Amino acid sequence: MAPRLSPELQGVALTVFATCLFGLMDGLSKLLLLEYPLPLIVWLRHLLAAPLVFAMLRIVYGRMPDLRSRRPGLQFVRSALLVLQIAI
Repeated sequence: MAPRLSPELQGVALTVFATCLFGLMDGLSKLLLLEYPLPLIVWLRHLLAAPLVFAMLRIVYGRMPDLRSRRPGLQFVRSALLVLQIAI
């Protein structure tokens, strides 16, 4: 059985892993821009990210947590600002 890492080392390892994934995703997006339009790449990134996030939530919590917002008005404003930011 492999030895377990301390929580501090797990945090460092996850940070390094996330940074590498971000760089890979960024490079792949720039490479895809040579062949495909930007809106398609953004849409595809979000489409592929959602199932990964849901799978990670399922692994961490053992089930899907309640995803309802406690403040739907604030959530709507945040979503509208995201759409505006993408459109500009």
